[in-house]
Amino acid sequence: MKLKNAYWEDITIKYLWVFLLPISAFFTYLYYLGVIKNIRGVMSDVIVFASIIFAVIGMILSLLISLRESPLFERIKKYFPNIQNEIYKFTNKILFSTIGVVIIAFIVKTVSINNFYYNIIVSFVGFLLFMHMLIGTVYLLKFSTDMVIRNVDLDNNKKPSIS
Repeated sequence: MKLKNAYWEDITIKYLWVFLLPISAFFTYLYYLGVIKNIRGVMSDVIVFASIIFAVIGMILSLLISLRESPLFERIKKYFPNIQNEIYKFTNKILFSTIGVVIIAFIVKTVSINNFYYNIIVSFVGFLLFMHMLIGTVYLLKFSTDMVIRNVDLDNNKKPSIS
């Protein structure tokens, strides 16, 4: 679905992992240089943030489920019959990233291994999943808000941009 003025959002979400890999590599490099310190002390805050993300996604899903039979969704389904499936697939990706963030935070908080490669790999994967969780949730929230509140440009025959 093409929301008005959403070209860059569509590109960002379509190639999200391509954008996140260099960002995560940059943060991992900062960790390697020692600029980012005290990661273990922040892990409880990361877990709290992930639980807030779970709540936001639950709210979005309940909103979308309640609007499933609304005239808005019926109008959208005429043009994009798979929109619900794509929204749920995208939401599942974010949920799995959130679970991954919690698992990585638990590993970092409890396992004390002083291996260089272990620390680099865990920090890279942790940053990658955290950024995916954060950007994906912000996009999902914006997408669902735009879909419900703003006008949706349904004259465009492009595929939905949620996936």
